[in-house]
Amino acid sequence: MITFCIPIVILTSRAAGNYKYLCDNPLPPKSDPSYLATVCYTARSHIALKNYSAALSLLGSDTSPPSRALTSLAKYLSATGDDKDTYLEELRDLCIEVEDGFEGDSEDGAGAGVVKVVAATAFFAEGEVEEA
Repeated sequence: MITFCIPIVILTSRAAGNYKYLCDNPLPPKSDPSYLATVCYTARSHIALKNYSAALSLLGSDTSPPSRALTSLAKYLSATGDDKDTYLEELRDLCIEVEDGFEGDSEDGAGAGVVKVVAATAFFAEGEVEEA
């Protein structure tokens, strides 16, 4: 099984085409066991393409920790000033929340690893290398 715990990078190269392809693929039915992993990976692709509003729209009001982390990252990357600190704090809290796992945590690419990688992405972007 593939784990989707790869760092998110903001792309300006031809590799962006791969992310666009993922964004254009239809999502599986919500009843599919891979639904959350697919939504998270697609949202990460939108974020890599700097299409934050599409990522936020895709994630909607899902309350799973990976979705909340991706929502915070998209809001962080599109925010300015003091708003950024709010989203960094949300990511810190999520990292603590998933430290011992969470209900529905899995190895299918939508688990605690996603939260940690997403948080590390934001911390690194903020220059908080040690925290990342």
